[in-house]
Amino acid sequence: MLDIDTNGLGNGTKGSSAFERLPVGERTLPELADELALSDPSRIWATIARASDVSDGFLDVTVKELANAVNATAWWIEGKIGRSDKFATIAYQGASDIRYAIFWFAAIKCGYK
Repeated sequence: MLDIDTNGLGNGTKGSSAFERLPVGERTLPELADELALSDPSRIWATIARASDVSDGFLDVTVKELANAVNATAWWIEGKIGRSDKFATIAYQGASDIRYAIFWFAAIKCGYK
């Protein structure tokens, strides 16, 4: 599947970033997340509550953690239903939390909308 070591393209090319290859408006959010995971891995992508009681504190999620979660989910999607070459539609039914964005990014990487 896709790996952040290949700039999120999954084709083994190295040396040029998604920012250099694709102009604004032509790169996908998963490509941007992979690029940020390479260039600024400790950058905070989201801050989420540790539990339903916010007094338990919060957890920062970095772009590197996002990219790794997206890639793991993309592997799972590919293993369960394969890739789409026609930008087919799939659905996600679950909690409206950080997992929704992770699934959405992973679906895009697998060719789905």
